[in-house]
Amino acid sequence: MVTASKRNTFLRSFLDGLRSNDVQFCILRNHHAFWQDGPSDIDMMVMPHHLNLALKCLEKSAFQNSYRLASRTQFNNLCLVYHAENIGYIRIDIDTALRLRTHTLLDSKTILDACVIEDGLPIPSAEHEALILLSQCAWAGKIKEAYKARLNVLISKDRSEMIKFFNSYLGLPQKVLEKIIADGSAAEFRELLRTARFPKQRITNIAKLIKRSSIRILRPPGLFIECKGLSRDEINMISGKMDLLFPTEKAAYGTASCPKKLLTIFRGGIVWADQGSSDLCQLIARFWLGKYRYFRFTDNHIHHPASNQSATKKTAYDFIGRLLVHYFNRLN
Repeated sequence: MVTASKRNTFLRSFLDGLRSNDVQFCILRNHHAFWQDGPSDIDMMVMPHHLNLALKCLEKSAFQNSYRLASRTQFNNLCLVYHAENIGYIRIDIDTALRLRTHTLLDSKTILDACVIEDGLPIPSAEHEALILLSQCAWAGKIKEAYKARLNVLISKDRSEMIKFFNSYLGLPQKVLEKIIADGSAAEFRELLRTARFPKQRITNIAKLIKRSSIRILRPPGLFIECKGLSRDEINMISGKMDLLFPTEKAAYGTASCPKKLLTIFRGGIVWADQGSSDLCQLIARFWLGKYRYFRFTDNHIHHPASNQSATKKTAYDFIGRLLVHYFNRLN
């Protein structure tokens, strides 16, 4: 008999909680990897009036399965990262609409009402999932290979219906869609979205953008680590294991400019500082983040001055997660 992993038990009880409370939801992308063990980045959608209930179901399931909240940050969606000692991180992003900056591309009701069931999970229709993937690419400014492969699968299911949807909804002809996918560039699609004729809800979304930016200024989601003497390979190993909490593409290193380091903190990345605490920018960054989000490597150990606790270099990623859980709950 195969025993379910702690991660999957956590997720299964969460979904059971949503269903028992009649919370309509769907897995926006990567549903095929939903039950795969290991670090997880899960994107979900619920109705706006169900958000608080969904969060209660999530917190209950996490507590029952020894996961604790390490970070709650309002990016374009609500990003929650949980940590369990000796297990790792799991990030769950919950949204209530498909947005691209100040644009609302699709509301949650439209997506949820058209959902289909695949691998036992509710997922968006092929047309909606394709729009979700393309909006992610437009946000990032490029089309990832995994997204390109998935888009090709979705389009091949019913090419005529897919082209019809993008043509009627966004005015996107077949040749343009095929060019976007073939070239791996989202620039043309991003430009198209700026002039598309769908409801943009600009005022509401601008207000939300200002609010979440203000929260991130007051309580920046990044991390500051002094890593003098740490090799780049060691940095990559540690940051890779914390990628769900602090994405590596957002990181800044010792040679980065001061504005980039401060932007990294605002965006939720790690500043890997290798110059010592005398640097003015590092002093500003540390003051902004506060003592709880500052760590320092010494010899083969990582040290957290605020708690005077240390751990070996090998267990640094788990040590950071445990302390962030402690201080997150303390500050909240």
